[in-house]
Amino acid sequence: MIYNKPINEIYDIGISIYRGPLNNVFERFQLCLKEYPCSWFFRICADSPLLDIEIFQNMTAYIKRQDVGLVTNVFPRTYPHGQSAEMLNAATFATIDPSRLTSEEEEHITRVYYNHQDEYRIVNID
Repeated sequence: MIYNKPINEIYDIGISIYRGPLNNVFERFQLCLKEYPCSWFFRICADSPLLDIEIFQNMTAYIKRQDVGLVTNVFPRTYPHGQSAEMLNAATFATIDPSRLTSEEEEHITRVYYNHQDEYRIVNID
């Protein structure tokens, strides 16, 4: 039965998939970054599958800003529901100590930024 396999194992479509711990999203993201290193990455929830390209264009304008830890459009919400995105600085994300996270912060990886605004530079796009 092919339905139990990831789509990239069924068809050769050139997309890499990382699967990590089921119950700790934060750890899953940290392990994925070790497997697929990058400078910045996006967090996009499944309830925002059809994002306006303008959101990515506005966010990626900050990729040269190493003093920024998180670029968002939900703090406060400046785009309609279904158009939510967050772009995280991978170096900043890697410095977060997982042992200090609450269970909510383990599940919602950007919550630690919002809960500790004094420690992270957050940019909200209009």
